[in-house]
Amino acid sequence: MTISTSAYMSFPGIAAEAFKFYHSVFGGDLHVITYGEQIDAGVEFPFDAPREAVANGFLSGPFSLTGGDDLQRSAEKLSPGDINFTAEVSSHEEGEQLIEKLTADGGLVHMPFAVAPWGDHFGVVEDRFGVRWNVTTSSDGGQN
Repeated sequence: MTISTSAYMSFPGIAAEAFKFYHSVFGGDLHVITYGEQIDAGVEFPFDAPREAVANGFLSGPFSLTGGDDLQRSAEKLSPGDINFTAEVSSHEEGEQLIEKLTADGGLVHMPFAVAPWGDHFGVVEDRFGVRWNVTTSSDGGQN
């Protein structure tokens, strides 16, 4: 059996901006559908949805993410600790580059990317949307 997984995130009214950001960091294919586009296509909802709100977004590629806007919440970012992802990279340099991209424009470094007690390079950062990322390499991490 082959299983593919992706995280689903309910963004508090910031899904369009968040999906664009993650697409700029990871690349891949991005598809975003707004409630307005679905209403124009004849879909009826049992609630009033803002036309510009994201009904469904999907980023596929080296990092897959699905999600949309939580119509019950409005905020600039998620609460810290709501969601964490682990990104395993193949080299120390790739880890540094990923951390640089994730912390651009207001992200934070919670644990510097360094050799951890178990031998891997490991660091924890938070992007500008409040999502925490555990960035890790294998114990050799391309440094041998």
